Amino acid sequence: DKDISRADWETILAIPQTLFNIVLAKHLPNGSQLTEHNFRFVEGFEGGFHHVRLIEVLVGPHAGKYVVKVPSTGTAACWIDLDAYMLRNEAKTMSYIRKHTSIAIPEVIGFSDAVENELGAPYIIMRAAEGVPSYQIWFEQDKDGDPDMENAGMPSEELMQKRVTFLRSLARTMSSLKTLEFKGAGLLDFDEDEVDPDIGPWYLSKSPDELQEMDPADLATAKSMDVRRTFDYSHHYHQHALDKTWPYDNDTTPMAYVDNGRRFVMQTIINSEPFTKVKESTTDKETFVLHHDDLDFQNIYCDPETGEVTSIIDWDKCRTVPHYLGYASLPIFLTLDWLPHYSIDEATHLPWDLDIYRQVYAEAMIEATGPEGDGKYTLKSAMYAGVHAALYGSSHSGSI
Repeated sequence: DKDISRADWETILAIPQTLFNIVLAKHLPNGSQLTEHNFRFVEGFEGGFHHVRLIEVLVGPHAGKYVVKVPSTGTAACWIDLDAYMLRNEAKTMSYIRKHTSIAIPEVIGFSDAVENELGAPYIIMRAAEGVPSYQIWFEQDKDGDPDMENAGMPSEELMQKRVTFLRSLARTMSSLKTLEFKGAGLLDFDEDEVDPDIGPWYLSKSPDELQEMDPADLATAKSMDVRRTFDYSHHYHQHALDKTWPYDNDTTPMAYVDNGRRFVMQTIINSEPFTKVKESTTDKETFVLHHDDLDFQNIYCDPETGEVTSIIDWDKCRTVPHYLGYASLPIFLTLDWLPHYSIDEATHLPWDLDIYRQVYAEAMIEATGPEGDGKYTLKSAMYAGVHAALYGSSHSGSI
């Protein structure tokens, strides 16, 4: 709804291509020597929260394709300090992961977290990902050249082998994050230390229902954002959300009994393994690992011939979480039957088909992390994600 959205798509989409070329040239060595004719606009598209332009540099030692990603809230009227905090730490987190692991991730060429620049909007510039979006190799094409969703459950032997190759490659790729462990749950915050990040809070826009109830004057302020605080222990991480989302109701009405019963079930869950892996009273210090917030087909690129993963993109809202919610979790496309809107009648893959693929992915993750590594959480990770969504909400699931 345009009236309650913080986005200003009209202004962002109206930015001239010339300005995109200028800001790209600014971040390239000897870019000042490039002329307008040395750039080629390839395509532009919108995600849920960003406008992206793909630009090709045609000449010179840095010839190639680049991505300029601009937030939909990136205008003087909408952009706030919390947005800037999230953008610069997203860019620095990508560079940190690229430096400290072997995971395939786009190289960040430059960024600006302000609207006062040549583009007139905040941005992140990256080298374009190699390969094709993975849905292009997962599905056959129909007669119109579109993904054949109807027959996705009946792959040829060749396609099935490519899917297996892709899943095993993806598991190996994500397992590269196993070397990075952190002291708390939250966002990697590089504001005080560019080398050794702290763990800071992270922010996201309030839900449409919450925005609808707000004063329109507050939509472009910090009041329109929810804060997710930091935690040192995973049990605190879940208990805090339970107490906030489902507080105990002292009323004696039938509905209060139902609500308290639901809370009791959830309390029982988070009081059990793996949610209570480390207790505060122990001498062991719990560590946390990275979580990609949208590991789905469109953000995983691969070789169109072999199915091997070539790049993982869209690290927006990447953050540290308890191990059982982290990098070893199943990708979203293998957990669709755990989401509330899933319907067997309309599903691309049936649950027993997804079980086969989940097993392939989990076995590959265990091979990559070892039997006592985080791969032991993979097969049940959709359950853990469901608990997390019930407490914190999810952009993928609606109401749990």
